Amino acid sequence: MYQAHQPTNETPRFSSDNIAPNNIYAVSALDLNPFESSVASRLLSDSNRMATGVSSNVAPGSASERTNDGPITPPSSDEGDAKERIVDMSTTFFPGMTSHQPADIILISSDNVQFHVHLNVLYDASNTGFASLLSTTNLEPGIPVLNIPEKSDILNIILLTIYGKPIADYRPAFEVLVTAVDSLEKYGIQPQRYVKPTQPLFELIRFHMPRYPLDVYVLAAHYNLFELAQAASSHLLSAKLETITEDQSMRMGAVYLKRLYDLHSRRIDALKNILIRAPEPHPSTPTCSLSDQNGVSRAWALSAAYLIWDARPEYGISDPKDMSFRYIESTMGALKQHVSCEDCKEAIDAQVRQCIIDWNSVKVNRLFIFKKSY
Repeated sequence: MYQAHQPTNETPRFSSDNIAPNNIYAVSALDLNPFESSVASRLLSDSNRMATGVSSNVAPGSASERTNDGPITPPSSDEGDAKERIVDMSTTFFPGMTSHQPADIILISSDNVQFHVHLNVLYDASNTGFASLLSTTNLEPGIPVLNIPEKSDILNIILLTIYGKPIADYRPAFEVLVTAVDSLEKYGIQPQRYVKPTQPLFELIRFHMPRYPLDVYVLAAHYNLFELAQAASSHLLSAKLETITEDQSMRMGAVYLKRLYDLHSRRIDALKNILIRAPEPHPSTPTCSLSDQNGVSRAWALSAAYLIWDARPEYGISDPKDMSFRYIESTMGALKQHVSCEDCKEAIDAQVRQCIIDWNSVKVNRLFIFKKSY
């Protein structure tokens, strides 16, 4: 039998100290008097976001639901010992998130988080009616409720993406972003529409490029996200192509796999053109004839061949800065140890400096980035 709380002079038991960690609230309205319930509602509405944008509320329709028309609705007598139900609710997609258009559909994730959204937004984003789930929304009276077989962190990113809202505040892991992009296509949402420059999801994925360059490239290749693949390619200059797995090759496809190999091959061609130029000869002197200088040129060519061989695509090219100073300067500059002519040494130094400048300009001019094909 339901018994209302009797007013007392005691200090209300509900305070901010009762809040569960991580901004998840698990408050039973059955244990609160009307004053405490109003305090609880105010604290809930002022709560901070969680990483996935979720707060906890009492499930609609449960015995502990508090309506807008008055105090707590007492349970019917047949509810007896029924357990109260607690549900989580998104702090971004909640009832009344927009004043001009109330939410008209509720999505519930596989881990029981509610997202109050708009049918017209879902229909506009998806060309399959959200995997045909929306076709069932007119079968029951009232606001439709759909169970979505995705966890709340994934569904949250999907909805933030199609609403054009910032995602970075939630700090999702890179693996979560990849799963979210894969889920876009699952629900009839074209990744090319939302994973492009200036879009929140594109910018957040690009943030992870330095740490996951190949994974970003594979993801971009799979969905033909050219701008994302192009941006990732500049981080793949040090990638060792033999480490690409069969699954990664299959996922990126033949076109983008060839582009990746061509990227490295063109870098090799650029390096060849830079190193093939031997030091400038100087006028013959009694101690250094033209024949002696030809010997310097041959030694230069051998050292250049060593660098080019070491930089083949199957071995991977080092970072441009490392290649410039560690390899070019140390390898080519070592020729001076076997040369006695000061003029030849100066010519070697000058050519090494020029090689470094030219090699760095390859990256600056972006000559190695593949072009879009139509």
